[in-house]
Amino acid sequence: MPMEFSRTVEEIIATRVFITASDGFLDLSALGSAGEGGIVNVGAKNIRLASDSGFLNVSTGGDGDGEVSIRSTGEQGTILLTTPGTSKTARLRMRPDGVEIALGDRRSPGRLLMLDDRMELSLGGGGPSLVLEGDTLMLCSGKTRLIVGPDGIQAGTASGTTPLAPANPVKPS
Repeated sequence: MPMEFSRTVEEIIATRVFITASDGFLDLSALGSAGEGGIVNVGAKNIRLASDSGFLNVSTGGDGDGEVSIRSTGEQGTILLTTPGTSKTARLRMRPDGVEIALGDRRSPGRLLMLDDRMELSLGGGGPSLVLEGDTLMLCSGKTRLIVGPDGIQAGTASGTTPLAPANPVKPS
Protein backbone atom coordinates (compact mmCIF):
# COMPACT_ATOMS: atom_id res chain seq x y z
CA MET A 1 0.00 0.00 0.00
CA PRO A 2 1.61 3.30 -1.05
CA MET A 3 1.95 5.95 1.66
CA GLU A 4 1.45 9.65 1.21
CA PHE A 5 3.56 12.15 3.09
CA SER A 6 2.88 15.78 3.83
CA ARG A 7 4.28 18.53 6.05
CA THR A 8 1.47 18.02 8.52
CA VAL A 9 1.93 15.89 11.62
CA GLU A 10 2.03 12.21 10.59
CA GLU A 11 2.30 9.02 12.60
CA ILE A 12 3.10 5.70 10.96
CA ILE A 13 2.66 2.67 13.21
CA ALA A 14 3.80 -0.80 12.21
CA THR A 15 4.16 -3.85 14.41
CA ARG A 16 6.28 -2.64 17.34
CA VAL A 17 7.88 0.20 15.29
CA PHE A 18 6.85 3.79 15.88
CA ILE A 19 7.81 6.81 13.79
CA THR A 20 6.49 10.16 14.95
CA ALA A 21 7.27 13.50 13.33
CA SER A 22 6.01 16.88 14.44
CA ASP A 23 7.26 20.45 14.66
CA GLY A 24 10.80 19.62 13.48
CA PHE A 25 11.18 16.58 15.76
CA LEU A 26 11.50 13.00 14.48
CA ASP A 27 11.26 10.05 16.85
CA LEU A 28 11.97 6.51 15.66
CA SER A 29 11.34 3.81 18.29
CA ALA A 30 11.50 0.02 18.07
CA LEU A 31 10.21 -2.32 20.75
CA GLY A 32 11.35 -5.90 21.24
CA SER A 33 8.97 -8.84 21.62
CA ALA A 34 8.65 -8.29 25.40
CA GLY A 35 8.15 -4.53 25.06
CA GLU A 36 11.85 -3.90 25.74
CA GLY A 37 14.17 -1.94 23.49
CA GLY A 38 14.51 -3.22 19.96
CA ILE A 39 17.12 -2.59 17.28
CA VAL A 40 17.05 0.25 14.76
CA ASN A 41 19.29 -0.53 11.79
CA VAL A 42 20.25 2.14 9.28
CA GLY A 43 22.31 0.97 6.34
CA ALA A 44 23.81 3.02 3.55
CA LYS A 45 27.17 3.88 1.99
CA ASN A 46 27.16 7.15 3.95
CA ILE A 47 25.15 7.97 7.10
CA ARG A 48 25.12 11.50 8.50
CA LEU A 49 23.56 12.89 11.66
CA ALA A 50 23.84 16.63 12.18
CA SER A 51 22.58 19.15 14.71
CA ASP A 52 23.41 22.70 15.75
CA SER A 53 25.87 21.32 18.33
CA GLY A 54 27.54 18.39 16.58
CA PHE A 55 27.95 16.09 13.62
CA LEU A 56 28.36 12.33 13.13
CA ASN A 57 29.36 10.89 9.77
CA VAL A 58 29.89 7.17 9.05
CA SER A 59 31.11 6.63 5.51
CA THR A 60 33.21 4.63 3.09
CA GLY A 61 35.93 6.65 1.44
CA GLY A 62 36.89 6.44 -2.22
CA ASP A 63 39.57 3.85 -1.36
CA GLY A 64 37.00 1.61 0.35
CA ASP A 65 38.24 2.24 3.90
CA GLY A 66 35.63 3.12 6.50
CA GLU A 67 35.68 6.40 8.40
CA VAL A 68 33.81 7.62 11.47
CA SER A 69 33.88 11.35 12.07
CA ILE A 70 32.46 12.87 15.26
CA ARG A 71 32.62 16.65 15.67
CA SER A 72 31.28 19.12 18.17
CA THR A 73 30.75 22.79 17.46
CA GLY A 74 31.83 25.86 19.38
CA GLU A 75 35.26 26.76 20.76
CA GLN A 76 34.68 24.77 23.96
CA GLY A 77 32.93 21.83 22.26
CA THR A 78 33.59 18.42 23.84
CA ILE A 79 33.20 14.85 22.58
CA LEU A 80 32.50 12.39 25.39
CA LEU A 81 32.52 8.59 25.06
CA THR A 82 31.60 6.66 28.21
CA THR A 83 30.59 3.21 29.35
CA PRO A 84 27.71 2.65 31.73
CA GLY A 85 28.28 1.32 35.21
CA THR A 86 27.66 2.24 38.79
CA SER A 87 31.06 1.68 40.37
CA LYS A 88 33.58 2.06 37.53
CA THR A 89 34.00 4.43 34.63
CA ALA A 90 35.71 4.29 31.24
CA ARG A 91 35.70 7.68 29.55
CA LEU A 92 37.35 9.39 26.61
CA ARG A 93 36.87 13.16 26.50
CA MET A 94 38.15 15.12 23.52
CA ARG A 95 38.24 18.86 24.03
CA PRO A 96 39.81 21.83 22.23
CA ASP A 97 42.99 21.85 24.33
CA GLY A 98 43.59 18.09 24.49
CA VAL A 99 42.39 14.60 25.36
CA GLU A 100 41.49 12.95 28.68
CA ILE A 101 41.22 9.18 29.20
CA ALA A 102 39.83 8.06 32.56
CA LEU A 103 39.44 4.51 33.86
CA GLY A 104 38.53 3.10 37.27
CA ASP A 105 36.50 4.20 40.27
CA ARG A 106 33.84 6.78 39.29
CA ARG A 107 34.73 9.12 42.16
CA SER A 108 38.49 9.14 41.56
CA PRO A 109 39.50 7.32 38.37
CA GLY A 110 43.01 6.94 37.05
CA ARG A 111 43.53 9.24 34.11
CA LEU A 112 45.80 10.27 31.30
CA LEU A 113 45.49 13.93 30.40
CA MET A 114 47.27 15.21 27.28
CA LEU A 115 46.95 18.95 26.75
CA ASP A 116 48.71 21.40 24.45
CA ASP A 117 51.23 22.33 27.16
CA ARG A 118 50.97 19.57 29.80
CA MET A 119 50.71 15.80 30.24
CA GLU A 120 49.52 14.11 33.41
CA LEU A 121 49.29 10.43 34.35
CA SER A 122 47.60 9.52 37.63
CA LEU A 123 46.53 6.18 39.09
CA GLY A 124 43.46 7.64 40.82
CA GLY A 125 42.20 7.04 44.32
CA GLY A 126 44.86 9.36 45.74
CA GLY A 127 47.62 7.24 44.17
CA PRO A 128 50.81 8.57 42.59
CA SER A 129 50.90 10.87 39.59
CA LEU A 130 53.41 12.01 37.01
CA VAL A 131 53.21 15.50 35.49
CA LEU A 132 55.21 16.77 32.50
CA GLU A 133 54.95 20.49 31.93
CA GLY A 134 57.34 22.58 29.86
CA ASP A 135 60.86 21.49 30.84
CA THR A 136 59.79 20.12 34.24
CA LEU A 137 58.88 16.62 35.40
CA MET A 138 57.07 16.19 38.74
CA LEU A 139 56.42 12.86 40.49
CA CYS A 140 53.84 13.01 43.30
CA SER A 141 52.97 10.35 45.85
CA GLY A 142 50.74 11.36 48.74
CA LYS A 143 52.08 14.71 49.98
CA THR A 144 55.61 14.05 48.69
CA ARG A 145 56.90 15.59 45.46
CA LEU A 146 60.04 15.01 43.43
CA ILE A 147 60.69 17.71 40.84
CA VAL A 148 63.26 17.49 38.04
CA GLY A 149 63.69 20.73 36.13
CA PRO A 150 66.05 23.46 35.00
CA ASP A 151 66.93 24.24 38.64
CA GLY A 152 68.02 20.65 39.30
CA ILE A 153 66.33 18.00 41.41
CA GLN A 154 64.14 19.06 44.33
CA ALA A 155 62.08 17.14 46.87
CA GLY A 156 59.39 18.33 49.22
CA THR A 157 55.69 18.87 49.72
CA ALA A 158 53.12 21.36 48.45
CA SER A 159 54.31 23.83 51.10
CA GLY A 160 57.95 23.86 49.99
CA THR A 161 60.84 22.02 48.37
CA THR A 162 64.50 21.32 49.21
CA PRO A 163 67.20 21.07 46.52
CA LEU A 164 68.71 17.58 46.27
CA ALA A 165 71.00 18.19 43.32
CA PRO A 166 71.59 21.61 41.77
CA ALA A 167 71.41 22.02 38.03
CA ASN A 168 75.10 22.96 37.76
CA PRO A 169 76.93 21.16 40.57
CA VAL A 170 80.26 22.59 41.61
CA LYS A 171 83.10 20.09 41.18
CA PRO A 172 85.46 19.78 44.17
CA SER A 173 89.03 21.00 43.50
